Formats: sequence, structure tokens, C-alpha cells
Amino acid sequence: MGARKVQNGDATLSDDGERVVLYFSHSDFPDAHFGYRSKAPNEDAYEEVWLAEELATGALHRIMREAAPAPDDRGITWLYLHGQLLRADS
Repeated sequence: MGARKVQNGDATLSDDGERVVLYFSHSDFPDAHFGYRSKAPNEDAYEEVWLAEELATGALHRIMREAAPAPDDRGITWLYLHGQLLRADS
């Protein structure tokens, strides 16, 4: 969907087995590693569309420009969807 700079994607299940966790990098932020925890099953029928649209239209640039969030102890910057907008966990 146009998010060509998203790279090295990998998906796993969360520890509770209820949610998908996506890990990926982005070529414009070579030193950053991102993680995305999906919403609960059936919580948002359009979640995949919103996420793809946000990644394709520069949401990571907005997030990293505003105030680059601190990664966790494994070096992962966690992201989530608030409605249709991608946000960083703080």
C-alpha cells in the first residue's frame, strides 16, 4: 500500500496468544526498530487499513520528528493506533 520504506517485517503472537505483534524497520530511520501490538480481536475491523495508510503517508516521520520516543530496553519503539492515527507508546 505504498509503505515501500518499511523493511524486515516479522509477525508473532503476543504472550497471551490474542494479538499479533509486528516488528519492522524503516529505511529513513536505520538505527530504529519498531514494534506494533494489534488491537484486541474484532475491536477494529479496519485496523490493517489504518495501519497501512499511516505507514504509507509518513506517520513515522511525524512521530520521530515531534519528539523521538525512547525505545524500550530491547531497543524497540512501540507504536499503537489511536483511532486512525499511529502514535508512539510513551
